[in-house]
Amino acid sequence: MCKYLFTIFISISFLWGHGSVHHRIDNISQQIENSKQNTELYITRAALYIESKHYSDAKKDLEIASKDKKNYLITQYYFAKINFLKQNYNKAEKDVQSLIENYPKTLLSRSLYQLSIAIYLASHQANKAIKTYKDFISKMPKLVMAKDYFLLTNLLIKHKKYNEALNFITKAIHRFGELTLFIEKRIEIHTQKKEYKEALEDIELLIQKKKRLPYLYRQKGKLYQMIQDDYSALQCYMKSLKIIQNMSTRQQKIPIIRKLKRELVKDINILNKK
Repeated sequence: MCKYLFTIFISISFLWGHGSVHHRIDNISQQIENSKQNTELYITRAALYIESKHYSDAKKDLEIASKDKKNYLITQYYFAKINFLKQNYNKAEKDVQSLIENYPKTLLSRSLYQLSIAIYLASHQANKAIKTYKDFISKMPKLVMAKDYFLLTNLLIKHKKYNEALNFITKAIHRFGELTLFIEKRIEIHTQKKEYKEALEDIELLIQKKKRLPYLYRQKGKLYQMIQDDYSALQCYMKSLKIIQNMSTRQQKIPIIRKLKRELVKDINILNKK
């Protein structure tokens, strides 16, 4: 089963990005004409039909492919995906959960969990989405990527579950290292929890990486203002402005840099008037 699914995934992945979707459908359709017994081709075309939002055509191909028992898992996955895309969330949720329970470890596990999370988020069931993220991370450690921790942490922060968010970002750092996106997220969590000392320490970690320094020094200044340390805040704003002024003329004309410069001048003027 796994070897067969892998073959199909490779086939679909190869077609992704090779010409327009309609051209790719035509190409597969020609192959089907020459090999009508090859159900793998029907699944591949169904995936392309889904991409182009031709769900009825996709269903027809999936129904043909599903007659072969070895295609059950992948065809049911795509049926559930179609229901999700058509906003039939209850049906999609029920079918995906059934697949996750009955096929706990397959090549499709990551796709099944991702679809389940997408369904819960689209149907405004955040707690179920969070639980599914946690289940995926705990049950499928070999399939977990850095972005999974990042997305779960984002969701936890959005719903003000700051302690849980900090716990998962700590686990992410332990597993994947002090990636910038993790440290930035930890700064956000500490700031929300009013743990400004910890947030400042994390900003120093990022400053040591020598990237995005004007933004980091401004962010550092904002944190100092939160703890009523206007002098340190002013020093950070001036440091940030000086870095921008030392940039090339071309760099300084970049819209986001120009905007940052205006904001820094405003920040400095406000503090100087105190």
